[in-house]
Amino acid sequence: MKRVVFESAANADAAYQPLTSGFASAPLIRPRLTWFAWFMLTLMILTLGTVFGYHSAAPAAAPPHVAVYRAAGGRPMACAGWEARCLRGADAAAAQGLSRFWHRSLCAEEPSPKAGRGQDVVSGELSCAHRAEVWAAPSIALLPHAAQAAQATQAAQRRLQPPERGGGETPTLVLFLPGTGTAPLQAQTLLEEAARAGHHVLGLSYTALPVAVAQLDIWCTRPGADSAACNTQLHEAVLFGSATGEAAGGLWQVPRGESVASLAAEALRKLGWTQFLVADAVVAQGSTRRAYSEDIAWERVVVSGHSQGASHAAYLSVIRPVRAAVLLSGPQECPACGRDWVGAKQAAHTHAHTPVRRATYALREECGDEPYDAHSYCASLHPGLQRRNLQEMGLAPGVLGNRSGFIVLDFEPLVLGPGTGRSHHGSVALGKQAPPGVAAMWLSLYSAL
Repeated sequence: MKRVVFESAANADAAYQPLTSGFASAPLIRPRLTWFAWFMLTLMILTLGTVFGYHSAAPAAAPPHVAVYRAAGGRPMACAGWEARCLRGADAAAAQGLSRFWHRSLCAEEPSPKAGRGQDVVSGELSCAHRAEVWAAPSIALLPHAAQAAQATQAAQRRLQPPERGGGETPTLVLFLPGTGTAPLQAQTLLEEAARAGHHVLGLSYTALPVAVAQLDIWCTRPGADSAACNTQLHEAVLFGSATGEAAGGLWQVPRGESVASLAAEALRKLGWTQFLVADAVVAQGSTRRAYSEDIAWERVVVSGHSQGASHAAYLSVIRPVRAAVLLSGPQECPACGRDWVGAKQAAHTHAHTPVRRATYALREECGDEPYDAHSYCASLHPGLQRRNLQEMGLAPGVLGNRSGFIVLDFEPLVLGPGTGRSHHGSVALGKQAPPGVAAMWLSLYSAL
């Protein structure tokens, strides 16, 4: 049944105005009907509705989500000694004349008076104390929306055949990684659209770096550092719990049990979604079909993320045989930092499969084409970085569908003004700031993958 939705009552009224000025309809002719005739007419309509399944065009209910908490609570182990390492990062920024993007005061773990706010006290924005609430937030899981699941499976089977896929229905998982300082629940509306597209969805609470990608770039371009190796080592640490080498300078050491791969596998087991895990027997035998040790069946995973999460997702789509990737406002690696993988259009793993990658970003965000803040790190040091990185990864501008591509969004965020953070950047994925035009794109981004 076709449904017409009006954004406002004014629009709805306008839609029913005469097509031309001066148009007048003929007076209505209302036949006189007895109460018995009205009763019989109503009864007939209700009967037909029951027989033929007519129903109102009410919006479909949002898929319910399930909260999944980590087995081990508390701050990440990587927080041990973080303030000292954060201060080293601030010193590295000062050495490059970039203290305005990473000041030492941002690292303070102990609360201190906030300038101009009377008795308010705050910890540094980059401190573990400040990020603790987000790390403690649960992951959220959604089952595929029943009305879309069958259609999505059929469309994907006609078009995409990831490696080692057999016949029949193959379930898919959207693994979503939020950005710096963002809990999965803040992207709930986006995740609901991914579920409507027919996917199982896991918005993962993970051990994200407490610094933004811009500060990660500053750290990796410090004097004497191998920028590309530094960037790769930090991705490997967050995603797989690999020990960082000299290039990364031990900035963020994530143990394997707190890595994205381990936390995702733990959540999938709790949910009973074992169809996205490799059988224990296969892992134990060291099957030649995989050159890595995680339990995730990556060929069934659509990896996705926003901001820092998009950078991790983009890297993951290069080094693992994922089904597809959906990237929101990322990757934002500086040219020297992403040199070893951003331009690697063909995945580095042993499979010949190159995933379809879809992406979007805001025209006026810091790394966008027309940034609203010309003095931000991205706009001042690496203008046009978002477009450059996506094209380096083989995504065509203005394309959304069977080929890898990206689109640029130019909508006004719902929340603007002082104290609202990076509004244009946040509006790409977060329900609080995303206007209807942006939210309407989310279903397209995750459909038929």
